[in-house]
Amino acid sequence: MGRIRIGKTIVGIIGLSEAIAEVSRIPGLSREEVADRLLEIVSQKNYIPDRAREAYRRALLREYLKVQGEDVLDLEESSEPGPLSLKVLGPGCSSCESLYRLCLDVVAEMGLTADVEHITDIKEIARYGMVPTPGLVINDRLKCAGRLPARYEIEQWLREAGESGS
Repeated sequence: MGRIRIGKTIVGIIGLSEAIAEVSRIPGLSREEVADRLLEIVSQKNYIPDRAREAYRRALLREYLKVQGEDVLDLEESSEPGPLSLKVLGPGCSSCESLYRLCLDVVAEMGLTADVEHITDIKEIARYGMVPTPGLVINDRLKCAGRLPARYEIEQWLREAGESGS
């Protein structure tokens, strides 16, 4: 899995290096055609919300050009707020797994761009000062610990995070 930066968030992309290799074998493509083709290829294995397609397209082109050794300064991201960051904290119990799946579902249903991680490392979990699991961190803020939040709570927290840009 490759990783690209979209806004302020690093997002994992399944098949990124393969997509870049495939597109690099096609001669004579313009930058626009390269970006379109990369987006088409990675969309087959990755969920990309409609409202984030252009941001992904630019980020994929930027990564392609870096690999090709070309200048990417004109493609650097603006200071717009990036995708949301969600971290499910827990050792991998059924509650933690349920929270992780619920977060993925809510993000997809809301059409948001978000980096959703499941952190199982106890030392990393301890950094958030929590003991009971599961826990949910949105944009580096602990939102709940020791319980499985309701879907509506996650939706509300995501709306608030999106409005505040943090």
